[in-house]
Amino acid sequence: MIAPSLSLMRWEWFKLRRRWMPWVLLAVIIAFTQVPYWSMFAISRIADDLVEPLLLPVSIELGLKVGYTIVLASVVIWTASAVGSEFGWGTFRSVLARGPERWRFLTSLFLLMVAMGAAWLLALTVAIGISSLIVGLIEGGSRVATHGEWAGSLVQLGKSAAALVPYIAVAMFFAVLTTSAGTASAITLVYKFLVEDVLVPIVILTTDRSDAVSEYVLGRAVKGWLAHAGDDGGLEGVLTIGGSLGPLPGNIHGLLVMLAYTAVLGAATIWVFQRRDIGGAKGP
Repeated sequence: MIAPSLSLMRWEWFKLRRRWMPWVLLAVIIAFTQVPYWSMFAISRIADDLVEPLLLPVSIELGLKVGYTIVLASVVIWTASAVGSEFGWGTFRSVLARGPERWRFLTSLFLLMVAMGAAWLLALTVAIGISSLIVGLIEGGSRVATHGEWAGSLVQLGKSAAALVPYIAVAMFFAVLTTSAGTASAITLVYKFLVEDVLVPIVILTTDRSDAVSEYVLGRAVKGWLAHAGDDGGLEGVLTIGGSLGPLPGNIHGLLVMLAYTAVLGAATIWVFQRRDIGGAKGP
């Protein structure tokens, strides 16, 4: 069971790596995190106390905090594009004609998207690490690293990668449902950045009885999963406004909600895909 799935993942990666989009998105992710990092370094030349967060291993968590949002948006766009374009080009039919079950093919594509999201986060972390070493050398050899927990920073990297998974499931579901890359990415991004990050906080602030329901909203669950103990803001990113709306769900609660969203959406995606008529190319 594992070998056929790995073979399908390898074949899909062989096809997708030839496209410009994943590499352009990777460049955007690196730039999005490097620009604020070096801006902070420029400010630190005036205020010396700002240097410490720029050194390893603390800088890893800073990079994840700044970069998680753009990685999330990128992986949603790429997932919707990878699935939606298969419908548009009619390549699903040729792949499925070779014999793989629909559910196995879709699962392999989902795992490939998860792996790419994790790879982008790792690349972001490596880039931040290199910048941190350069800053440390500029500041003096004794300041290459600062006091901090390496294990905690690496755990946060793993948790950030896991937090991408339910949103990949959302994007894939809408890509299969609509058979359109643009529509799927638009719906997922509107849900994330408008519904979760704007409307839900407004509802929480204006409604006394919304606390119990809000704990099962995916965005709040992700924040709870990413947050440190006692940290109400978590590492969800700089483009959200819901970081100070009272206690977040706990780490375990957040993880369970994320797993529930992933499982339900994954099952719904496979159900829709199993019953969808796979046609040829739609044309321009």
